[in-house]
Amino acid sequence: MKPVKLFPEGADARNKIPLAALFDYFPLAMIEIAKVIQAGNDQHNPGEPVHWAREKSTDHGNKVFRHWLERGTLDSDGTRHTAKAAWRVLAELETECEMAQGYDAVAEAKAAAAVKAEAEAAKRRCPHSFVKERPYPALGWGCVACGEIIDDRAFVEACL
Repeated sequence: MKPVKLFPEGADARNKIPLAALFDYFPLAMIEIAKVIQAGNDQHNPGEPVHWAREKSTDHGNKVFRHWLERGTLDSDGTRHTAKAAWRVLAELETECEMAQGYDAVAEAKAAAAVKAEAEAAKRRCPHSFVKERPYPALGWGCVACGEIIDDRAFVEACL
């Protein structure tokens, strides 16, 4: 679970963090980073809503310098190498701050990805001949891999 403590306690302490200034000072840079976010999502999560698939790329330190060495130019996806370097620095900083609060987002993402991959593999192995079936009250039995309700009592008994 992501840490919920984003700000210090007390209104005075919170008000001393000028979040709007980040966008006021660097609006063009923030737009370029947002383009990197979209391009990265299109590459790593095609067809999915924008999200940071943390388990897919964790080598931020190395990639910062690779992109920094090509600063001032565009990458093959049309985004700026400097914006990609900035995104990697932000990703590293976010991870560092989370770890300081005891949250390991990368480990959590890898575990979730493993569960999702196993569920997808189980769905591909269906229809139902390999799985342990479980009862659904008043609905018969259902496959634990794909969730399909199975009405055929003979088929269910053969699977057990």
